[in-house]
Amino acid sequence: MNTTFPTDGIQNLILNKKGDRSYERLARDCGHEIKSRALHAAATKQTRAFADPDTIRGLSQGLNVPVVDIIRAYSVSLGLPVAADEKGILRVVGGGDLPESSQNLIVSMARELRSAYETPVEPSREDLDLAAYDTGEESEGDRVRRQQDEETERPATEDDE
Repeated sequence: MNTTFPTDGIQNLILNKKGDRSYERLARDCGHEIKSRALHAAATKQTRAFADPDTIRGLSQGLNVPVVDIIRAYSVSLGLPVAADEKGILRVVGGGDLPESSQNLIVSMARELRSAYETPVEPSREDLDLAAYDTGEESEGDRVRRQQDEETERPATEDDE
């Protein structure tokens, strides 16, 4: 099975830092916290959950990277947003110094604004008429008035009497 993994995920971190070592050698370098078969699976299979703390510490030791890099790589593999590369974060300088009630108010306002921008808005009849006017097409109001005018100007027939 040819699976593509995230560039910054745990699979690529293990493969890039493993180098030419065997999985058995890497397991020894991890302090035997992880079996070679588990290392091979972590490097070649889809990640379904975070590793336990001992495994994370062992990977950190064996791959010679900080624990935070292991956690970040697992997060990326699991599709969880990571603050270092998340585009949707807004920081408020000094916001952490505000009382908790003020912080909660800012969070609440941000959620409401995000919800308002995510909710699709159906155009009103006025919006559609204005758009039709702007494009030179006949608006709904103009069409109704034209039909009323045509009915008024139409000569009376025997059926009307």
